[in-house]
Amino acid sequence: MDRGSEVVAKDGSLSATEANELRRRVFEQEATINRLSKRLQALHELLRTLRQSQYGASSEKLSPDQLGLFNEAEDAVESEEPVETEVQGHTRRSRGRPALPEELPR
Repeated sequence: MDRGSEVVAKDGSLSATEANELRRRVFEQEATINRLSKRLQALHELLRTLRQSQYGASSEKLSPDQLGLFNEAEDAVESEEPVETEVQGHTRRSRGRPALPEELPR
C-alpha cells in the first residue's frame, strides 16, 4: 500500500493528526512545485540567452539603428551628375596562341 492510503482509516474518517499530516504533505509538495517551477523558468531563460549568443545576430552586423548613418553621404552623391571621361580609341591585340614556326615539321 502507498503512504496516502495509510492515513485514511477503515471507516473513511480522518483524525486531527492525520489531517495535519496531509496538510503538511500538501504544503511540502506545493513548495517543491514552486521551487521546481522557478528553476525551470531560470533554465528556460538561460537557454534563450545561450541560443541568442550562439545563433543570434553578432555584434559585427549592423543594427537597424545604424542603417541611417550614411544616408546623408548617399544623398549628396546621388544629387551630383555622373562625370563622363573620354578615352582615345585603341586596337586590341590578338590573345590567341602564336603560330608555330614554318621550319618545324608537321
